[in-house]
Amino acid sequence: MTAQQCNGQIEGWTAPVAKDCALYAYPATTYFGKTIAHQLVERGMTWKSYQESLPMVGQPGVYGVNYADGAFSNLSPAGVFNADGGSPTTATTPVQKLYAVKHDPFAYFADIESGTNPRLSLAHVVDFDSDQGLWADLQTGNSPNLSVIVPNQCHDMHGFVSGGPPICSAGTAQEAGYLMQEGDAEVAKIVSAIKASNSWRFGRDAIVLTWDENDYGNVANKVAMLVDTNYSQNGQQDPNFYDHFSLLRTMETGFGLPCLNHACDSTSVVMDRMFGVR
Repeated sequence: MTAQQCNGQIEGWTAPVAKDCALYAYPATTYFGKTIAHQLVERGMTWKSYQESLPMVGQPGVYGVNYADGAFSNLSPAGVFNADGGSPTTATTPVQKLYAVKHDPFAYFADIESGTNPRLSLAHVVDFDSDQGLWADLQTGNSPNLSVIVPNQCHDMHGFVSGGPPICSAGTAQEAGYLMQEGDAEVAKIVSAIKASNSWRFGRDAIVLTWDENDYGNVANKVAMLVDTNYSQNGQQDPNFYDHFSLLRTMETGFGLPCLNHACDSTSVVMDRMFGVR
């Protein structure tokens, strides 16, 4: 008999966790394959998913968003990929799993994969350093309405990057401390760049910093969330517990969009205080 931990690992000596570690016991539901990106496009707004260390394949400027194992990176040694952009599974050189498609949710939607609608395509999933990437867009002020910014697995405090020589390990307390320092430095770099950009000087903007999981413990999946705005007094604290559906509903409310799926549940409360509206 096995039990599932909060981080999705299966182990045989732990008891089942209530609500599968979620804040609420969500009932099974028919899934409707639509994202906030679809909603934004329907209203004439824009979106991008900025993925650090997004794999580059075949030729410069062509990114391999679809490498679902997350094993290949544009920081990998030269010669890893076939010259014709073919399958990277034939590569013999070990590479680091810096980019992981599991952190790139838009890649899992068939219509975004097919790109029938150019405004809903993988062309909107870009590397930090590309010509239309994070740093370039911040420098020009050409930022989309919604930016989803995902550091690589060394810079998001995930660690345990495999595929080549060990890097970003968290096997000891000292290594874990270094990993957190790397994450802190990356956050400081990104937030500083956002606040120095023209995008931050106009309109009502918010930076949301949050995590997707805790520290692998078999306890309720509680994570921190920070919100920094350019239009309200910061420094407030909210003692209430929310979940990621509350965050989705809050963003949709801010954009004037209807709610999707469990964001429509009565438990998915808009985070008014966190965004400085009360």
